[in-house]
Amino acid sequence: WPFKERGARCNEGLELLLALWHGERTFQGRFHNFEDVSFGPLPAQRPHPPIYVGGSSDAALKRAARYGDVWHPIKTPLAALPDSQTKLQRFREEAGRGQEPLTIALKAPLLIKPSTPTDTPFGTVGAAQDVADTLLRYRDAGVDEWIFDFLPETHATAQETVQRFADEVQPLLNR
Repeated sequence: WPFKERGARCNEGLELLLALWHGERTFQGRFHNFEDVSFGPLPAQRPHPPIYVGGSSDAALKRAARYGDVWHPIKTPLAALPDSQTKLQRFREEAGRGQEPLTIALKAPLLIKPSTPTDTPFGTVGAAQDVADTLLRYRDAGVDEWIFDFLPETHATAQETVQRFADEVQPLLNR
């Protein structure tokens, strides 16, 4: 597939899934076509499972506005979040979805260590208190969920980080 078609293909794929989830039996698109198909089992969640749409480009924000239930910005610094949220809300209003709820699930690196480096663009790498303070600032800015990349990406690091998060960071978030 040509790289330049990835957005159009993604949009059509989402349209196709929504059609199937809502019982449509025929679909005519640019990349996918079918007639008189059966699809099942249908999702238990209604009207459908939440659709996560990632990215912060205008094209990604328009996709999130049109199809998404969850906007999934990736490694977005706190200072950049308000501008993206404003654009996303404008695109949602243009898509007729301005009043529908939207969850924000930000993806960021996570590493809990004794001190916080000064050169990290995110406050999610460093001491537990600094990580908690950063998460609270993001929460205050509208972030509802987190998806973390563990550093380095190993099974052992993931286990250790999850345990340290539960022991050291989570208690600081409950305020």
